[in-house]
Amino acid sequence: MKDEPVLEVTGLSAGYGAVLAIREISLRVGAQDVVCLLGPNGAGKTTTLRALVGLISAAAGEIRFNGRSIRGSSTERLVKQGLVMVPEGREVLATMSVQENLELGAYVRSDGEVSRDLERMFELFPVLRERRHLAAGNLSGGEQQMLAIGRALMARPQLLLLDEPSLGLAPLLVQQVFEVLGEIKRQGLPILLVEQNTRKALEIADYGFVIRNGSIVREGPAAELKHDRQLVEAYLA
Repeated sequence: MKDEPVLEVTGLSAGYGAVLAIREISLRVGAQDVVCLLGPNGAGKTTTLRALVGLISAAAGEIRFNGRSIRGSSTERLVKQGLVMVPEGREVLATMSVQENLELGAYVRSDGEVSRDLERMFELFPVLRERRHLAAGNLSGGEQQMLAIGRALMARPQLLLLDEPSLGLAPLLVQQVFEVLGEIKRQGLPILLVEQNTRKALEIADYGFVIRNGSIVREGPAAELKHDRQLVEAYLA
């Protein structure tokens, strides 16, 4: 990786009740890196993200964000510190307008630049400007995904966690989502990306980790993983 890690995870185990879904996960994200976490359905990708942001408790291991231990921190506290996740399924507030959803993303902030950042979101997502007064539930799936990402960016994250941003989208919309992620990457915001579209994930990522049956089985530069046919057939098919 190119930079000192903004996120460093060592020996993380977590699950639901007495059942561990992930075991001894170790990964890191550099300060300007896009890192992807890849693997088949049920491998533990979403569980890993949920444990990182405090939605489930870690049974063992260490999580360090910007050099500080955050294991046991609440999700709200982590958002305030800059660790922000866009969950699978988008979860926009359907009855609220697009603009209200975006403004809600800034609820943890106390600065006076929310309006400026709202304008930045409309520049990044022109379709949201057009729909700003429309109820979020009336947006298409792709537009809702854009809104979910924009809402997360309104919190001014220092690390953005994305869980399956292309899930259920038509190919053209998948391309649009990854174009937005490319622009976010160019702006220098680090991303930890969970994505089943292996090809697209490895095209945008700098580094990748492969998880299977709750454990990391492979890691390496994205350019190397992308051309490893045996890896794709064994772990990602």
